[in-house]
Amino acid sequence: MNFPESRFWNYSVQTYQLPVVEQICLKLQNDFQADVNMVLYCCWTGDQQLRLNSDDISALITTSAPWQDAILKPLRNARKTVKQHIIAMPADLLDQTMGNMKQMEINAEHLQQLELEKVLDLNEKTPSEDASKVTITAANLALYFQHLETVSAINDVADELTQLLDAIYQDEEATQLALMSAAG
Repeated sequence: MNFPESRFWNYSVQTYQLPVVEQICLKLQNDFQADVNMVLYCCWTGDQQLRLNSDDISALITTSAPWQDAILKPLRNARKTVKQHIIAMPADLLDQTMGNMKQMEINAEHLQQLELEKVLDLNEKTPSEDASKVTITAANLALYFQHLETVSAINDVADELTQLLDAIYQDEEATQLALMSAAG
């Protein structure tokens, strides 16, 4: 597939490859039904020192939810079913099918990110110079998780967000301060 150039996708691919980021994102997805693309979007905008507000998060979720519900979750569930060998097929076909399904899921994630990238006009937002990237990213993430029904308090995901911010920014002290500030 030939996808258009996307700064968000490029950031996501680079960030997702950092040590432990994939594990943390999947834990947030599995334990709290977080949308990994939304998590990465909060990080991407925070890395540009762009603060999201509640209306921004709501608009992003409104765009993202149909992708998750109608496309990504069914693809993910189908891939997991095939992986569990519930459906009998020869090993070479299983490997090929798994590869095809994984590529379909990645393509759907990419398409979702292209949609998310269009929701907000980030050129209308002024980068915050009064706070660090890690502080703004923590605030964006905290705001997103406050919108999730599966998270009763930001403390529910504090450990995971601390690990995520530390993996991205590699500054444990700044991460702790940023998350405490975002939770307060």
